[in-house]
Amino acid sequence: RKSTAYFPVPGESWALESRGIRFPAFVHLPERSGDERVPVVLRTGGMDVLSTEFYTLAEMLNARGIAMITFDMPGNGNDAIVDPETDRHHQTVLDQVLADDRFDSERIFVWSASLGGHPAVRIAKTREADLAGVINGCGLLHAVHMLSPSGSDQAPDQGPDMRELVDAYTSGLLSDEEIAGINAQILASPEMQAQVMNFQYEVYANRIGADKENVLQVASKSIPISLVSQGILGEGVVTSVPILSINTQADPIVPVSDSVLATQASREGSMVLLGHHDGHCVDRRLSIPLGIDWIEQIIRMKSAGGS
Repeated sequence: RKSTAYFPVPGESWALESRGIRFPAFVHLPERSGDERVPVVLRTGGMDVLSTEFYTLAEMLNARGIAMITFDMPGNGNDAIVDPETDRHHQTVLDQVLADDRFDSERIFVWSASLGGHPAVRIAKTREADLAGVINGCGLLHAVHMLSPSGSDQAPDQGPDMRELVDAYTSGLLSDEEIAGINAQILASPEMQAQVMNFQYEVYANRIGADKENVLQVASKSIPISLVSQGILGEGVVTSVPILSINTQADPIVPVSDSVLATQASREGSMVLLGHHDGHCVDRRLSIPLGIDWIEQIIRMKSAGGS
């Protein structure tokens, strides 16, 4: 908040609220001519990336005449938790943007990565009429929320259906001894061990407000977050908002199938897989230029009267 005073165009800090949770959004404005309305990108990171990491991107976008508004994900930088309506903070920021005549309401973009990719894809459905495009970088859309690398309903021990176990747990049909036994069995399975090693399971459990030792509780809160569970993905085209999905072909957390689902959900969906990079998500040195070029292409098309 203090540093924004030293930007070429002094930044702003918006004090916003969603469901009683207050959170700041930081506005990085480019130079404007008179009453010119500028395109704007709503930018968030994942479950462990704070809004302070996007100064460089703000400079790059501002140099192209595009504003950027960055804010933190629920559970990371504010007191909210991640639940099925992950885009509620995005919607709050979007409403503020639409009420501000400095921004071009026909050129509003959402760009998020990792866990932040979930609200980016979700809002392309929930606020279809208000967005010009969405970038989903390595978004956790389905598989992780099923506690399965493949997104299967089957429990990680290849045993009973996870949904059936969760239903029994939430309905109070399992004794404490049965719950403890099931949790121990799942946590000891090779598949779950691989998930815990590759994915920040403990952080994720914290973000959704669950006890990391109670896998059934984690699953009961996590499975409804899946956009497939919500009926948003896996149903074919559900939005006309262009969606660009960017990922690697060997992401240990997000299978290619998640990016495919997001691409198929948009009438103008695109997907770019950038080789076999190690780890989760594409290096920003590759993904950022790609994302900016895509946004500028849509802006040019709209300026020329295209859809």
